[in-house]
Amino acid sequence: MMETKAEYEEMKASANEFEKEEKGLYKQKVGLENDLQRIHGELKGWENRLRALEGGLEGLVLKEIPEEVVEPLQIFTAEELKEIRVKDVETKLAKYVQKLKREEPNLNILEEYQKKVGFC
Repeated sequence: MMETKAEYEEMKASANEFEKEEKGLYKQKVGLENDLQRIHGELKGWENRLRALEGGLEGLVLKEIPEEVVEPLQIFTAEELKEIRVKDVETKLAKYVQKLKREEPNLNILEEYQKKVGFC
């Protein structure tokens, strides 16, 4: 009977360890599921932002200015995009946005010039 009781206690202790491990794994699973939902939400936000930006590009028209050489727009491959650090691009973009805000160009001058030289 002592052997049976000892075996029972050993099995009970083992079962308790399994329950503790199961609870830990369950908490980990819930945490991972929450992370997955958060990341999925962020991904949806980026997809929406990308669609909005792509939609904004459709209305843009590049006007050619005589005697000005403009490099063609660079198209990146997926591999090249993977190598670009987003923080670096955001920093450069913020710098250019600030520069544009300070300069405030008068775009009417371009139209007047084009009319003057007979471009339009």
